Amino acid sequence: GIGLNADSEGVVQIMMDPASETWSWVTFNTNLSPSVAEESALENFARNYIEAHDEQLGLLPEELLTFDNSFYQPLSNTHMVTFNRIYEGRPVKGAFVQLIFNKMPEGDLRLREILNNSYGRIALSGDPTAPNPQVAIAATGIEGLELNSSRDWVVPQLNASGTYDFRFATEFALKDQEFGELFYLTLDNSSTDILEASSDRSYAKHELAVSVYERSYVFNDAKPRPFAFVDVRDAANALVTTDIKGTVESNATTASIVLATATSHSGIVDRTVANTTAFYSFPVTLPAAGGKTTISMTQADPAALNVYVAVHEVAEYIKPFLTGVNVPLLTNGIQANVNLADPQNLFCNAFYDGTSINFLRQGGGCANTGLINDVVYHEWGHALDDDLGVVVAPRGITDGAFSEGIGDIIGMLLTNSPEVGPGIALNNAKSVVRNLVNTSKHPPASAAEAQVHEAGKIIGGSFWDLRKNLIALHGQTEGHRKVSDLMLKHLTMTDRYIDSYQSVLRLDDDDQNPATRSPNYCSINKAFAAHGLTGDVIEGDSCIDVDPGIKVRVDVDLGEGKLSLFASSYAAESLIACPGKVTRCAASDPGAVSFQKDGATANSLNGTALNSKLFYQGMGTLQTKPGADVFTFLSFDKDGKTIGFKTLQFKSRNQNSDLSQSLR
Repeated sequence: GIGLNADSEGVVQIMMDPASETWSWVTFNTNLSPSVAEESALENFARNYIEAHDEQLGLLPEELLTFDNSFYQPLSNTHMVTFNRIYEGRPVKGAFVQLIFNKMPEGDLRLREILNNSYGRIALSGDPTAPNPQVAIAATGIEGLELNSSRDWVVPQLNASGTYDFRFATEFALKDQEFGELFYLTLDNSSTDILEASSDRSYAKHELAVSVYERSYVFNDAKPRPFAFVDVRDAANALVTTDIKGTVESNATTASIVLATATSHSGIVDRTVANTTAFYSFPVTLPAAGGKTTISMTQADPAALNVYVAVHEVAEYIKPFLTGVNVPLLTNGIQANVNLADPQNLFCNAFYDGTSINFLRQGGGCANTGLINDVVYHEWGHALDDDLGVVVAPRGITDGAFSEGIGDIIGMLLTNSPEVGPGIALNNAKSVVRNLVNTSKHPPASAAEAQVHEAGKIIGGSFWDLRKNLIALHGQTEGHRKVSDLMLKHLTMTDRYIDSYQSVLRLDDDDQNPATRSPNYCSINKAFAAHGLTGDVIEGDSCIDVDPGIKVRVDVDLGEGKLSLFASSYAAESLIACPGKVTRCAASDPGAVSFQKDGATANSLNGTALNSKLFYQGMGTLQTKPGADVFTFLSFDKDGKTIGFKTLQFKSRNQNSDLSQSLR
């Protein structure tokens, strides 16, 4: 990163792509950056700006193509203009340029950021003719594949010297006709070498309730949930549907429950019988007088019940943060196939095939993946990211590692755990698919680490670390809500995990100006820097955010500026107050006052009562005097690491007045 003082264009910082020696990310001071009066003028402005900076950006305006989602407004004050890049009539895979504007209080639009992933100047040679699809099918070594679709690309690849090579290439989508699983293979047109390969798999009144697993069969943690939006058919085939609470009006005493409705988030197909397409149903007996009926997993297929409820729960969790406009999946729902066999005897699998999510039955020493909610959340996450995407048409995130990380993060948000898929090895609670507590960094250090599931741990680890940082600042409830909000909304403006940091900062911005720090800047930077996603911008220990949980009240005014205080916070182990505006403070510093938790409310950061405020008693008196009435309160975790700070100013006071009004 190159830090700059604001110039005539308001440039604050430029990050370079070392492989192409072009601008990668540019931020602007929106008080000084170029202004655009109307939204309709954004494309013309963007093309003119790119033409004026073609050397720095490494491409020409005529190489840029708009698409259905080129002009996008993820937030009321944020406008994004995105161009895909073409070269010699072919799209350059993953190449885009994005200009981001803020709408200012005065009504004009100001340039705030440029993201450039265009790969610089292109030198291209070789055969533009696509290989025969049979070459791609043979390269997989998998029987029963047929060509589903193909498309031409110019594919950039990083070579050993650290610069980009460009190839004429063709991506083949190959479909397993029995499973419906899609395999993607990109071949160099000239050599037919495999450049990229992936698949959609990842290894990892009546009141009706259903008892299903809270997280995984391996914990034996089944508990009743409302049986929402299922069809209930009586003996005459009359149809009623439960509501979100599982309630329904019916005089039937015997009925069939069908795991699908027009308003459910999923329809379940049990593939124990090969090639069946009917939604799963089973009989139930209802009490003539009505009341509550709880269905257990011994009364119907456990995987069908568990997947149905897990899909409903993840969709309901997402709805407060994203809408059906952003994510048609929330309106349309998705089919889930359970109990699939695996002719290759791999098992331990689940996959998303573009239209459905699929879970394999028990086998090969592995559990039925439909009985592990983390796996259900992960595959639903693939359907989510397929609904999104802001740099390609029509939709869909193109970064495979980002896609895998998204699935893991969705699971983490629902389970509050960094361990993905406990019990994947049959009856082994310690076996997991992946762990988001990791030190994985960008760029991946080897081909193995670059494999999409492994590389997905980079962004997964970043958001787990961010969750910890925000919970320390805001408490369990608000910290978790905030990381969910940042994570899910950033998906509406991000295609690559290496851009997640910029997008999260953009969402955290409270003054529409990237030249100033956002409220949680330090927490965000430290989380993403730990995984190599902040470039050269790595903040040290002196970077701390304001701790919004710190509240201080005067307990006793001892006179002559001596105050006995007590304080509260969300999750800190201890507090220290020091004179002046400081970023470091120790209990031994002159004038410092330390605070320790009240024993009655003491909880560690990993405790269970973090939704409540914690209270702290001052272990001394604070001395104020004219001209030295500003104190900084710093919060610390159980390891002595600084969580945040708050600066307070004491003003002159009347000892007979309400003591709680002493601070401003």
